Amino acid sequence: MKNILSLFIIFILVSCGTQKTKDLRQKATSNPDLVENIEPCTGKNYATNEEFLRSTINYKHINATEGKRLAREFAIEALASQIETIVSSVSDNYRKTVEMGTEQIFNARFENLTRLVINDSKIGYKLICERNFTEKSTGKYIYYLTAEYAIADILESASDKISKDEVLKVDYDYEKFKQEFEKEMERRRNQS
Repeated sequence: MKNILSLFIIFILVSCGTQKTKDLRQKATSNPDLVENIEPCTGKNYATNEEFLRSTINYKHINATEGKRLAREFAIEALASQIETIVSSVSDNYRKTVEMGTEQIFNARFENLTRLVINDSKIGYKLICERNFTEKSTGKYIYYLTAEYAIADILESASDKISKDEVLKVDYDYEKFKQEFEKEMERRRNQS
C-alpha cells in the first residue's frame, strides 16, 4: 500500500510538474544559455533628457494599494532629490556672480527657495510609466514607475519664487540666474 501511494505521488508530481510561467522581464537571445533582462519603464524614453528630469523606481510590497502608494512616493522623492541638487547648485553659483547684502540672510532665503521649488515639483510631476506585476511565488506586488518634471518648470518656479521674495528680488538678475541654470544642466548632461 505504501508503495502504491508513493508511486501515485510521484506520478502526480511528474505529470503536473512545476508551474512554468514566462517571466515578463526576460527575453530569449540567440544564445540559449542567456536571457536578456528587460526592466519595465526603462530605456531612452524614460531617461532624463533635454526637456525632462525623470526618475524610475521599482518597489515590491505585499499589499497592492500600499505598494503602489509607496512606489509613487519613492519616485517623487527621487525626482525631488535631483531637483534639490540642481537648484542648490544653481543658487550657490548664482550667489557667487552677483553682489548681495548679508550673506547669511541670502543663504537662508536661497535654502527656502530650494524647498519651495521642490514642493512645486511634488505637485507638478507627471507619471509617464506605471507597470504592476504580481510575483506568484510570494504573492507580492511589484510596481515600476517613472515620474517626470519639466526642466523649464524648475527654472520658472525658481524665478517666480525669487521675484516674489522681498529680499532676493532686489538684486535679482533673471538672465544671470538662467545662465547659471543652463550651465548646471549642461554639466549634468555631460556627466551622463
